Amino acid sequence: MLEVVASYDNWIWHAYFGIAWANNDINELNTSPLFESMLNDNFPDIPYVINGVEYKRGYYLAFGIYPQWASFVKAYSSAADPKSKYFSRKQSKVRKDVERTFGILQGRWHIVQQPARAYSVKAIERIICEEYKARTKELHDREVHERLRGDLVEHVWAIRAQEEEDEGEE
Repeated sequence: MLEVVASYDNWIWHAYFGIAWANNDINELNTSPLFESMLNDNFPDIPYVINGVEYKRGYYLAFGIYPQWASFVKAYSSAADPKSKYFSRKQSKVRKDVERTFGILQGRWHIVQQPARAYSVKAIERIICEEYKARTKELHDREVHERLRGDLVEHVWAIRAQEEEDEGEE
């Protein structure tokens, strides 16, 4: 299992390698150092405003089976309105960047073919901590996920409208 956070230009900000076939994706997410640092409050707040709503944590574009956590923004599987369809189409284009990054990692360093570390004792100890549980609840908040995705839909739609208006002026 490989987890990577990368920007559109293939700059890799974070990589985590789980043990192949040892866990399902959700279990791997729960042991990810990236999310573990958020849960342990060792991750800076990254405040931003989308569609007039302030959010304090960063978000990651996610696909497929990723859960509806506050930190993930998934495309709509069956969008009905033009805004949601447009948003999902734009997000699908980003997926190519993600797949290209995985291809670079595989081709250059062959890192996804080798097993990595297992659970640490420290990680297991944190699981039973009440504060950890509270941050887990915050990180897994589906309502924030839905609100953030809706705000991003409106934001991307507004940018599209502005781009069309600018094109019309030229």
